[in-house]
Amino acid sequence: MESKNLLLHSAPLADPATVVRQDLDGVTIECHRQGIPADIEPELEALYGSLFSSLAHFRVYGGAENASTYVARAGGKAIAIFLFRIEGGTVRVVNEWMPLDDAEAGRFARYIFASHPSVGAIVFGAVAATLSRPGFPCQRVDITEDSVLTLPASGEAFAEMLGKSTRTNIRYYLNKLKKDFPSFRFTVYRGSEADEDDMRNIVLLNRVRMRNKRKVSANGDAALEKILRLAHAAGLVGVATVDGRLCAGVIGYRIGDHFFSWVRAHDPAFDGYRLGRLTAYLMIGEAIARGVREYHFMWGREEHKALLQGVERRFHRVILYRSRRHLLRHAPTALRALYDGRVRRLRLWLQDASRRDDRVSRLATRTLDVARRLKHWLAER
Repeated sequence: MESKNLLLHSAPLADPATVVRQDLDGVTIECHRQGIPADIEPELEALYGSLFSSLAHFRVYGGAENASTYVARAGGKAIAIFLFRIEGGTVRVVNEWMPLDDAEAGRFARYIFASHPSVGAIVFGAVAATLSRPGFPCQRVDITEDSVLTLPASGEAFAEMLGKSTRTNIRYYLNKLKKDFPSFRFTVYRGSEADEDDMRNIVLLNRVRMRNKRKVSANGDAALEKILRLAHAAGLVGVATVDGRLCAGVIGYRIGDHFFSWVRAHDPAFDGYRLGRLTAYLMIGEAIARGVREYHFMWGREEHKALLQGVERRFHRVILYRSRRHLLRHAPTALRALYDGRVRRLRLWLQDASRRDDRVSRLATRTLDVARRLKHWLAER
């Protein structure tokens, strides 16, 4: 039975698997059941510019199989697009790293709870939530982060954004590198045009970098093949060479006017030139020249991200419940979110502690190393 405070009318589309509704404020809601319309891809990219909401990502990494597609439109323009699956009494939104406010969270929840009486909870895995009163019992847990640089109109303007000492150091080491190695070149290719051996070698250098830092690289052989596939579809690849041989590189993905820096690495022989930081700086300049609006350094709190003006953006797991009674019914979901939030807080504390030069730092570093190795071992099982 349709909820009167949500659904004013229902009109079937030509596609019998698609329904249209209209919310009270005149926003049109489409739901494509167990399907993702072929023409939704450019709208997803334009609306969110999120790698983890892109169909390119889902084609390579999966996660959207048998998903339904919810689209809210105002004046014919998409204002929210959620890909979701129904798993028992829970709706799970599979696209991530997009904003979520009260209006769109509440509108989606009203639609889902009215259309699916058996659903008692809606889970958003990782969204930039600005929620205060979404209209339903709500749980929000800090779950991950991204370091984001909003790009200016020119490379010169970006250089002026940097702190004085950072700008001076970059110029010094870049000039020193070019003086000592006149053949140094940095070139950016579209993923479909990049040399596959260069991309493989960038990943291999990343593994070396992680090993030297006593960390386990997430980019194993299985991950490498997915990186190559996604790079071919949506990649921008920065390649630094000396005498024609690769010495550093960046593999990233462009989604709309956003760039996501996925793999960064340099040959340790060039540590004295701060080549890792220089490569990031040069890649940012290329992104600006190509009209990118936001540069995403992705996870982690490495020093160079802050020095290059990256600002941390938090993402949350958000769970909306039909009622407080349904919150109790979904206690395992609620408790898992609380647990994951506490684990994240502990990990952040350990990361901060590991930067100190004392016994606590050494213990924190060892603990993080064991946790990373266990995580990757479990992922490979």
